Amino acid sequence: MNAFCYPQLDRNEEEIRLLNLFPGKFDDKIRFSLTKANLYVSVTNFQFKRLSLQKLQETLPAEWRVWETLERRYFFENQTINKTAWTHPDTDFDSKLYQFEGENETCSDPQYEALSYAWGSLDDLETAYICHQDAPAQADSPMEITRNLACALKHLRYPDQFRTLWVDAVCINQQDDLEKSFQIKAMSKIYSRASRVIAWLGSETQGSKHALLVLQHLGRQIEYSRGWQFASPEATQPEWWRREFSLPFDDRTWKAITSLISRAWFARDAVREQASDRHVRKGHRAVALLSKSYPMPGEEIRNAIRNGHGD
Repeated sequence: MNAFCYPQLDRNEEEIRLLNLFPGKFDDKIRFSLTKANLYVSVTNFQFKRLSLQKLQETLPAEWRVWETLERRYFFENQTINKTAWTHPDTDFDSKLYQFEGENETCSDPQYEALSYAWGSLDDLETAYICHQDAPAQADSPMEITRNLACALKHLRYPDQFRTLWVDAVCINQQDDLEKSFQIKAMSKIYSRASRVIAWLGSETQGSKHALLVLQHLGRQIEYSRGWQFASPEATQPEWWRREFSLPFDDRTWKAITSLISRAWFARDAVREQASDRHVRKGHRAVALLSKSYPMPGEEIRNAIRNGHGD
């Protein structure tokens, strides 16, 4: 089989490559094709009518203040009684003036999901196969990828349909230093324009699902805004947002959490930065994944970790 030859990308057109993951069962060999796409943003006609924070603050009683979460949702805080709410204290106030309905300025084309993961050891490799869709008679080309990436792709692929991803190790020609340079500079834009960022934390092990569920529950108790943290309006444990509060977890739970956040994905600043608030497009979601059976909203895991209880 012939080695794959990467076609050149056009820097002026902001070209990237996308990985089209072929459907298959978990133990099937990994097959995908690579296609070029322009990384651009097209303007929509959606008119965003939500009030600004300043304008909305002017509609509130003196003891109330409005804040914006990292996901751009507004919430209201009564500073006298330490209460938060998603709804305006005036029940007759039009909710369309403050509810977030999605991206108002742009939409991304093409549609893809960006994978955030730790590469793993370059000495522990598995063979994947690149299909030449423009030349069906040509045999697949082998490509060595790390075992951690191979595991992620096996969990992510669908049994009966293609899935389009951006994966740095494959979509960037790692043998071309010039291409690596301009693609790395564009990485923030690549992640921010993805329809979703998937944080692959690694395979499920004993206690990992339990740790993720606990962190998810903890994250639901907290909201962040402009460097401050608050009890979420939906909090069922209204004291858990306080850093000084001693969480009622047993030794098994703390051990599971410590084991989870000791994984390579949490250890590398560059990897965590890929799924950070700055790189995930406002209004879009990141998801943390141990296996296809247990996707968790990334913002809830992030909230728990930022709270400091996961340190």
